[in-house]
Amino acid sequence: MLQALKDFQIQRFNDVVALADIAQTAWQQQQLPASGDVPKSAQYTAMGILVAAQLVMILLSRRGRRIIFLTVDTVLAVLLVVVLLIAILSLPIGAVYIGLRGSIMMARSLAENFTTMGRVLRPLLALIGQAAAAPAGSGGGGGGVTDSAASRS
Repeated sequence: MLQALKDFQIQRFNDVVALADIAQTAWQQQQLPASGDVPKSAQYTAMGILVAAQLVMILLSRRGRRIIFLTVDTVLAVLLVVVLLIAILSLPIGAVYIGLRGSIMMARSLAENFTTMGRVLRPLLALIGQAAAAPAGSGGGGGGVTDSAASRS
């Protein structure tokens, strides 16, 4: 990371040196060079320097600072409103999803525990791909708790 930053700084320095040579040659010849003669990286560096200089000039004045900070404040406020709207508008979708999942789980539980409800709900659950398991016994679960005292008599 640090090496990449150093390489970037060296490239920008070389671009500034190339721009200085081009400016000196243009001053001596009293003529600007063709845009094809100036390397693209040097052109981009020159544009970056101009933008940075303009930003510094704007920030030096009180009115410029006010405009910049109000613009940044407005952009951040709009972004936060958009995030808030997305969060609020996604709530009904989440509620519908949770409601559907809960209804399916309740229907599966009813189908597994109650024989009559199972006859009605199993075909409906199969239609939506949530088929409930068939009961183990034909009588709907076997009839309750076994008592050791009842089995002894």
